[in-house]
Amino acid sequence: MLRIPARIWPLAPRLFATLSGVSGFTGRGSVVLSPSHGGAHKLTVQLSGLAGREAMIVINNEQSLRIRIEKGRAKHKFRFEAEQNVPVPVDGDQIDVVQNGEVVLHGVLTRK
Repeated sequence: MLRIPARIWPLAPRLFATLSGVSGFTGRGSVVLSPSHGGAHKLTVQLSGLAGREAMIVINNEQSLRIRIEKGRAKHKFRFEAEQNVPVPVDGDQIDVVQNGEVVLHGVLTRK
């Protein structure tokens, strides 16, 4: 059987979301979902223009990831391992940034 090295195996396309403020909030941000080898995925989140010390990244009103904010900015990479029982975000998923129970930023994951 022919074995193809993992480094040349084609990876799934990246997904992107531009986050913009809602309901008068003026922050902004971006989310990039990148596939990795072995079935893992990396979610990179960058935020700016936010108050407070933390926010939640909410995917499709279900999955929440906590992110720390310093001086109005945040950058964090989350890793979804293939063995974890966590759904990996897909094309069309809604991404919200929530602070104090309110959605402050919103975007949709899409292929570019």
